[in-house]
Amino acid sequence: MADTQFYEIVGSFEVGFAEGHDSKDELAGAFVYCFCRSADLQTATKLMFEALAEDHYEIKDIEFISFFHSLEFDADDYRYFAEMFDQLNGDQVEYSEFNSYSADERLN
Repeated sequence: MADTQFYEIVGSFEVGFAEGHDSKDELAGAFVYCFCRSADLQTATKLMFEALAEDHYEIKDIEFISFFHSLEFDADDYRYFAEMFDQLNGDQVEYSEFNSYSADERLN
């Protein structure tokens, strides 16, 4: 039986803050990258959605969900993303820093 191959997958999301999140009343939303390893994009998408929901985020928009090595990044972003993947264990999902915004900032 062949071993399942796992791929490094990254997703770019705009999220809001759901009930139970500490920032719900202070901020309107945030932009974040999610990182995981998975056998396919469908499973990775499910893992990312579940992690965001569990942590009280509501997905407002999905910029992309893709295989990491199929995307082009500048050298600094590439190193940062590679470091994020180095931290992963199993089917864990890691987040980048959240770039949050208030309602006033999003309108501008």
